[in-house]
Amino acid sequence: MFYEFLFKSAQSGFMIIDESEISLYVGWQEKFLDDLREIVAITNTDVLLATHSPIIIGEHWDLTVELKPPPGEAGIPFPPSKEVP
Repeated sequence: MFYEFLFKSAQSGFMIIDESEISLYVGWQEKFLDDLREIVAITNTDVLLATHSPIIIGEHWDLTVELKPPPGEAGIPFPPSKEVP
């Protein structure tokens, strides 16, 4: 993925990466965000990264945005609760 990002994508673009941890060994997850930040600096590209992995976030919690339901909405419980008769 990083090869494609560096050499085959447009400069100054926008990339969405969704749950990259699914295909990454834990050791690679630990390095992922630091490597990604270096590539972003080289390519001048903005990235939106969605992850459930605290390993990927590492010490970069300052870069995170928690998604919450709009004010006044309770949101949908996940997984949806099932009533048992």
